Amino acid sequence: MSAREKICVFYSIRHNFERVLENVRKRMPHAAITAMVPKGYAITARERSWVNDIVETERDKYTVKDIGAFFRLLRLARAGRYDRFIVLFASARHRILAGASGARVCECWTLDGHIVPLSRHALSVPIRLLCDAAVGRLWYWRAWLSVHRRRVRPRERR
Repeated sequence: MSAREKICVFYSIRHNFERVLENVRKRMPHAAITAMVPKGYAITARERSWVNDIVETERDKYTVKDIGAFFRLLRLARAGRYDRFIVLFASARHRILAGASGARVCECWTLDGHIVPLSRHALSVPIRLLCDAAVGRLWYWRAWLSVHRRRVRPRERR
């Protein structure tokens, strides 16, 4: 590994993106920071001053309907061979992207400044989503049963 840590920050929203780039540069001043931005994104001079490289993605939004484009995005993320991959939101797509990037460290930098470590394994995301869905359904059925199957005595009239 080189002396400089290679970091990729994946774009989400402009104001948060600027803040995260600035915080990454402050925390890791000697790192090689790459901004992964959507095609046609007009990067500002402030943002350009905090990054060493800019990589444009094929699209500005990725949908489930075009899974091939998402796989090309994954290939682009892996091609950078980053040591650290940072996303701004811990959505399922961003978790999968971070996990599949091949980076040693995957993190989500939240809007309030917290750094949340993410799993490096892309398959842990669908497994976690299935478990969360199962737990959510159990809580729903518990609430439904308590509302619909609880006996209620009629009130006495005065």
